[in-house]
Amino acid sequence: MESERGLLSQVAQGESGTREFKRALDNPESVAGEIVAFANSEGGALWIGVEDNGEIIGVESTDNVFQSLTNICRDRCIPPVSPVLEQHNIGDKQVLLLEVRPELKRMKPYRTAEGRFYLRVGRDKKDATGRELVRISQAAGE
Repeated sequence: MESERGLLSQVAQGESGTREFKRALDNPESVAGEIVAFANSEGGALWIGVEDNGEIIGVESTDNVFQSLTNICRDRCIPPVSPVLEQHNIGDKQVLLLEVRPELKRMKPYRTAEGRFYLRVGRDKKDATGRELVRISQAAGE
């Protein structure tokens, strides 16, 4: 498990192609889109309990958020995504870190339950084009 200093250092670097912050899980489809974008790209980390500006606000009930993230990965990502989920204490706040790791061989391309295919482009998730979907499928050996 990473030290508090290491976690703060990562948060201080801000959002990037492999790091996204969410204050809460208020929109399951949007969260699924972020996870799908990481799965269709080079992987990444979704931080729950962190504002877009890097302010650590924490989560109220880590058990509920863990369960919600698990359900989103299973039910709103197609095929289901198997991330690494960790809880971290930063100061007196609890944040959750969901990592989609590229070394876990995945079945690409992934889509959300609403049928949207996303990629991570810079700091944003973007809808994948037809050509990008073909490229992703070919790279995955589909």
